[in-house]
Amino acid sequence: MTEERKTGLAIIPETNELDYSNAKVLGVIKATIAPDATNEEFAYFIALCQSTHLNPLKREIWFIKTKPYTNKRGETVDGKVQIMTGINGFYAIANSYEEFDGIEVETKRDANGKPTDCEARAWRKDRKFPSTGRAIWAEDAGEEKSYSGKLTVWGQRPSVMLEKVAEARALRKAFPQQLSNLYL
Repeated sequence: MTEERKTGLAIIPETNELDYSNAKVLGVIKATIAPDATNEEFAYFIALCQSTHLNPLKREIWFIKTKPYTNKRGETVDGKVQIMTGINGFYAIANSYEEFDGIEVETKRDANGKPTDCEARAWRKDRKFPSTGRAIWAEDAGEEKSYSGKLTVWGQRPSVMLEKVAEARALRKAFPQQLSNLYL
């Protein structure tokens, strides 16, 4: 059974990518990934998915829109839109280029095993030296606990989170044209 028959979505066989010209594909993405998007915001999101070859249904890229809010003048303003990419989206882009030659990650820890510093080196076959990205806990870590006292993802998985920041920075330097406008 083909992927299209199982999901009802159109997949382009040559590339194994979603067919963004298919109305059903767009309808599913709009309903599940970007339900609060205006037509213009949705068009921008789809254009970015197409240009980066990232698949929102694989959680490689997300459409995030905040709730409407009241500004300083007391006016109600539409929520702001952020397009976010996961680290797997960065890797999907890097791996699509034959020049990509892997990545190394080194994490330094304090006496208790908590990460303090992380360096990632992204290698390209067409460059002599790697592109490096560094993440420092004191500068880059998010809150470890939420306002309700529950552990955040930074509190639960500190090494993974710090390494992800360093990897993204290294990959962005290695592939600036492809990753310059994408954010984790």
